[in-house]
Amino acid sequence: MGILSIIIYICILVLSFFFVMIFQTQQMQIVFGSLLFLLPVELFCYYYVLKKLTVTVGANHNQLSKKVPIPIEITVHNPTWIPILECTLVLTMKNGFYEEEKREQIKLPILAKKGQVLTTSITSSYAGCIEVSVKQLALWDLLRIKKLKKEVQAHSEYIILPEVVEDIEVDKNAYVTGQTEVEESSQKGNDFSEVNNIREYHPGDSLKDIHWKLSVKQGSLMVKEHVSMSSMQLIILMELEDNGRFQLDHMLDVVYSIGRKLLSEHMNFTLCYFSKRQGRMVTAPVINEDGLLDAFVQLMYEGTYPLGSHLGKEQIAYESEQITCLLWAYVGEKENGEAQVIYEEDMVHLVLTEV
Repeated sequence: MGILSIIIYICILVLSFFFVMIFQTQQMQIVFGSLLFLLPVELFCYYYVLKKLTVTVGANHNQLSKKVPIPIEITVHNPTWIPILECTLVLTMKNGFYEEEKREQIKLPILAKKGQVLTTSITSSYAGCIEVSVKQLALWDLLRIKKLKKEVQAHSEYIILPEVVEDIEVDKNAYVTGQTEVEESSQKGNDFSEVNNIREYHPGDSLKDIHWKLSVKQGSLMVKEHVSMSSMQLIILMELEDNGRFQLDHMLDVVYSIGRKLLSEHMNFTLCYFSKRQGRMVTAPVINEDGLLDAFVQLMYEGTYPLGSHLGKEQIAYESEQITCLLWAYVGEKENGEAQVIYEEDMVHLVLTEV
């Protein structure tokens, strides 16, 4: 379009100059002079407008759901008195977790002294950190001879959380074997401890540790001896492996659902994964739903690594006597090459069943 516009513009100049030479009137001289200076003047004006244009993209949001439309508001502000007939925005939508990126061009007019507000929406079928950005805008001059471009940095982030899988049951009988009674909910002081033994009452023992039901049966006061759950950690190790077919997304759904299930039964745990971005293991103790949400929000800023790497399993360091359970979740390959989500229980203390 630029080359054709230049040819047309030159032809018009030559034709107008020809008419000036033939008719030699003041009006024709004014027309020729106007055409001659039109290009540099309008290019200068559009360069000035381009310099003044600013772009903003919505606001950051956390805790959004998959497959639900996310409204995006893009504002291009023009503080000058010069309107733009056509402005092109390069809109980029990137899921940083899976390193998936899509680009789209949007064309719109820009009003003088106001600008333009564009409202659109996006949806994501997968969890992750969705970055919506405008990194470049472009506009044609009035004669459409030159396309002017400007690099901009306007972006917003949207955290898409995993879905809750309703038909998930966690069989934790082995985890609580030997446990007579667990303390009341962590809502009552976050006392997450296991009853290790029951013995007779001694002066100085706390009244809250009295096992009233057993005391009635025994005919004497019996108290519960507790052991801190810090020596009985429940760790969920997630391998952030993906083969490009997003099987990892289902694993995140299940682990997120397991976490909610455990918290609903007043069981604390630690999420653990290898961070490719940080080059180390990341651990996130979880004692309530806010902590679970925070852990998954931070997880969405990470990236995946190749299937079968098992970097988390290789990097995790622990002493067996300090861990009651390690649930290792990863994506594997079936014999026919299809991917499947696998959950392995180390130390045989947790059984996961999908109904």
